[in-house]
Amino acid sequence: MPAEDSKFNVTRFWATVKHLSPRQVLIRGRRKIKWSLGKFFKQSAPHPPDVRMVEYVPLLTGLSSIQDVKGLSRDVAHIRARAAAVRNFEFSFLNQNVRFGHNIRWHDRNLSQLWRYHLHYFDFCEDLLVDYQLSGNSDNYTSFKHIATSWIEANKYVYGDGWHPYTLSVRVVNWLNALSGFRRLFKNDAGFKRLIASSLAGQLRVLHRDLEFDVRGNHLIKNLRALVCGSSAFSGKEAQACYSLAIRVLRNELKEQVLIDGGHFERNPGYHLSVLKDLLECAIWIEKNRGTRYPWLDSRLQRMLVWLETVAMPDNRLPLIKDTTRDNRDTITDVLSAGAMYFNSADYKLLQTFGLYPALLFGKAGYERQRSWKTKKKSSGSIALQTSGFYLMRDADQKDFLIFDAGKTCPDYLPAHAHADMLSYELTIAGQPVIVDSGVYEYKPGKWRDFFRSTRAHNTVEVGHSNQSDVWSSFRVGKRAFPGPVKWQDTDAYTWVAAEHDGYRSPIKAIHKRAIKWQKGRFWVFMDNISGNANVVANSYIHLHPDIRLTSTKKNTWLLEGGPVPIWLTAFGHTSHTVTSGQRKPFYQGWYSECFGEKVPNTVLSLNKAPQSLDDFGYVIAKEESAEVSLKTGDSTTPFVSVLHQKREFRYHPDLSDYQ
Repeated sequence: MPAEDSKFNVTRFWATVKHLSPRQVLIRGRRKIKWSLGKFFKQSAPHPPDVRMVEYVPLLTGLSSIQDVKGLSRDVAHIRARAAAVRNFEFSFLNQNVRFGHNIRWHDRNLSQLWRYHLHYFDFCEDLLVDYQLSGNSDNYTSFKHIATSWIEANKYVYGDGWHPYTLSVRVVNWLNALSGFRRLFKNDAGFKRLIASSLAGQLRVLHRDLEFDVRGNHLIKNLRALVCGSSAFSGKEAQACYSLAIRVLRNELKEQVLIDGGHFERNPGYHLSVLKDLLECAIWIEKNRGTRYPWLDSRLQRMLVWLETVAMPDNRLPLIKDTTRDNRDTITDVLSAGAMYFNSADYKLLQTFGLYPALLFGKAGYERQRSWKTKKKSSGSIALQTSGFYLMRDADQKDFLIFDAGKTCPDYLPAHAHADMLSYELTIAGQPVIVDSGVYEYKPGKWRDFFRSTRAHNTVEVGHSNQSDVWSSFRVGKRAFPGPVKWQDTDAYTWVAAEHDGYRSPIKAIHKRAIKWQKGRFWVFMDNISGNANVVANSYIHLHPDIRLTSTKKNTWLLEGGPVPIWLTAFGHTSHTVTSGQRKPFYQGWYSECFGEKVPNTVLSLNKAPQSLDDFGYVIAKEESAEVSLKTGDSTTPFVSVLHQKREFRYHPDLSDYQ
């Protein structure tokens, strides 16, 4: 039975913290002490009395002409509904609705910390601003005023969720957007404007002194975005110091955080999208307010845009690898369109539509420019993103699409969003998701978080009922798997990849090797080998999309129903199998979550390998007809895989290279 233990112990703790730098540990300890002292001594939030705000070009310059952008009616309807809810002090985050009334409970411990963080972000400002622009309803401003004043009153002292550098960073930019979007009403409300200006200056002062050098990664980028934007709204030496620090740190961070192939170094598609969006907004803000562009920033943005377009699935959605969800407001195509506008290039335009995000940034002028460009055809063909560790098998029209993860579990010092998922994959056939990652359900520590990060929640092999990497608590990883060398070949007839990892090196003393071969237009072969220790049980998991049903047709062969074409799965080399869906006991299995707070049952096929069973094992997923698969021995006693599909035999060595 898989272990559900994610508790603290000394060995696990040391395996986690040994990867951290002394600076990270020092900064984290200092923040905890600072917050404790702030709470004990009630350190007041700074409200500089003599701040001077200056005129700045807002980030959302398209807000004033948003009504002239066509094709947004669906987005606008959702926004106006959310704005109406906020005016009634009803907030919906992570698929959980809470109605407070006038007394907003900023520190309610009955709500998850992530939910409270979203409340402190003030992302709902965008909804209020859009509704105000379209309707002229000043109640949107009144609601913002009440909520912002409530926040200031409830967060008088520098500790707690509201003063975490991350929540502070998001809120600063949202308040700047509100100041510009409600500019006409602020002019007639001098007292409230002074209050907001003073609070903003104080929040920037706190952030300037408390950047997340302990976490780094996407958190630090979010901090720097706030400093870049906030520093342009104030005059004086302190504001200039904020900007200078932000640019210096940003340049250094991008050298590490943006990989050669354009991927973000956390190797997480969802956070790649988030970081790309933050960097794009930094670049747009700098150009508008500083009149300059930084080549080192632009070059990384271009690489990240290309990477995003490359890994986009056939329906232009993100693969659910690691802590990726699909409940972000901004889609892949929206962010790519915004990138196209910034670089004045049609290279990133994938759809004719102009979404809400680019419309808010560039307005009617951007919409008209985008309409004049031809839609770019998505890049096709198989490709190896070797630095990121993602290997993509794709046909010419992007209908058959497999993404294979053979990269690092996480940056050594940043394990927060890692899963025990090495050598997992997602597969789309004829444009429809068939084999899927289980996704992410919540960040709160507990059994659900443990499950969705576990090896058995992914399309890979679990050995000895253990996770390949020791994921624990919400964001920790102790002992972790490291990838071995990867072999890759792409030809007109096939694409294959072979990889391995050492996640079971201790105490099981085993190495997992996996090879995948795509015989183009026909089938995919998946072969697994557990070497080094045969006296362990191994389980290969295959997670089907909730729309796909599994029907057994004959021994070791199943029909995958619900897809656009007949799809067959034929297994070989295993000793038994199990089929699970929506299981809670004795352990969680068969659950799928695209968005925070939502989960549905899905079907999982587990191919089980008994101890002392030394042969390779695996399966073939074939289109149109089932495949007959067997392990055979050639003249030289070298075993090979024989696949008979549509009256033609294909032979492969165990590494899935061609066998003649």
